[in-house]
Amino acid sequence: MDDDDDTSWKVRRAAIRVIHAVIKTRPDLQGQIIEKHGALIIDRYKERIDDVKCDVLTTSKSLFEHSLESVFSTYDVALSHKPSLVA
Repeated sequence: MDDDDDTSWKVRRAAIRVIHAVIKTRPDLQGQIIEKHGALIIDRYKERIDDVKCDVLTTSKSLFEHSLESVFSTYDVALSHKPSLVA
């Protein structure tokens, strides 16, 4: 098959964009996305099509940022419920 005729990159790009949209709209599903698709997203780092590679990196960045936000908000809640050490 000739690379000019290969359009599977469009499917890969659409799939990563769907995952990115789910990350943006459903932050409550982050854990499931990481478990089910995390390895696949990382595997796509070797993508040969630059447009798809950019979408993979954008999706990874978004997933990482949302993960950090949820971790920090969890720590904030945990710390706010701790008794003060100041007497």
